[in-house]
Amino acid sequence: EKASAEYKTFFNLIACVTPEALERARVFSTSLGERMIPIRMRVANAGIAARSLANEGQRDYINHVLQDAMKEFLEAKATTTPPTESIVFSTQAQESIARIVALSTHLRTLVEHDYRHEVVRWPLGEAPGRVVHALATLSKSLACIYAHDYVGESELNVVRRIGYDMVHLERMCVLEILSRQPCTVLELSSLMTLP
Repeated sequence: EKASAEYKTFFNLIACVTPEALERARVFSTSLGERMIPIRMRVANAGIAARSLANEGQRDYINHVLQDAMKEFLEAKATTTPPTESIVFSTQAQESIARIVALSTHLRTLVEHDYRHEVVRWPLGEAPGRVVHALATLSKSLACIYAHDYVGESELNVVRRIGYDMVHLERMCVLEILSRQPCTVLELSSLMTLP
């Protein structure tokens, strides 16, 4: 018997507005932070696109194969994996997650600008509680999948990746440039090809 899941979703659309109204709507909609943890996949290439095209028309068959594989995997894990409550965080893992969350919540805090790009408001950084809980739950779940009884480096590597991916791409680019060399705002704009 095949398992299935359904969901309903809605998309908001804003059209024909001034830049200031659009910016205010964006600030309002992101003021509570992400509702999901985004991950930017960096594996797209022509080979994957060609394989995807070759699989076109076999969607139902592929879905059944994936469902069967996931069902077998989860049934095997259910008998061999310790419950998440028994998984522990080392002091190093706790410190790593705390640093990741502090950096990502600070860097993704939106500074409100008007249509002339003048700063309107410097908000306080996002409180880390929700993100800490999400990443702690994720790392314990990964430990279950890897059959570990503690959160270790393999789990933290995924958490680091997600922490970086929660930050706007341009902000991460700025941080990477500044970590390699000190530079002025003009030099930074030139390196990032910003106006």
